[in-house]
Amino acid sequence: IAAARAASLPLVEDVNGPLGFDGCSVLPQTIDRRGRRVSSAAAFLLPAMFRANAAGRSGSVTLFQETTAIYARLDAATKRATHVVVQGSGATASEARDLALAPGGEVIVALGPHASPAFLQRSGVGPRTTLQKAGVACLVDNAAVGANLAERVTVDLVVQTLVNPVSRSPSLTSAAL
Repeated sequence: IAAARAASLPLVEDVNGPLGFDGCSVLPQTIDRRGRRVSSAAAFLLPAMFRANAAGRSGSVTLFQETTAIYARLDAATKRATHVVVQGSGATASEARDLALAPGGEVIVALGPHASPAFLQRSGVGPRTTLQKAGVACLVDNAAVGANLAERVTVDLVVQTLVNPVSRSPSLTSAAL
């Protein structure tokens, strides 16, 4: 970071902020309780799968693997999801399963930065004109859904040093090279 700043590259405090990613930054990572870099699934999902729920039963999370959420059925009055329509997990690409949500339950749909806005728009949440053009009833008019998406072009820089190597791996020390 110091070298990039010395080369007059601006420091980006928040890569997801309104200024974008034009400069240098430390990319956010998920760190577990032991200080190790881990996937989001290892940090959040797996612990939740084995945590006791309000009734004292473990397994309060159900994970659907190889399943894509297509859209949510929303209650028109409350704007809350009552069902999630999915493909996969036994369904073929041409058929979809309609999963009813437990009353008071919570569903986390993780589709990423591009598929999440599409999921919301298919569910009736998004810019009214966009939804009307697609033939989707607008339940929540929200112009921000699908807006401001940006690709972040990054360069991973790996530097090999021959003097005082940083790695603790014996295969990457100067003696091994």
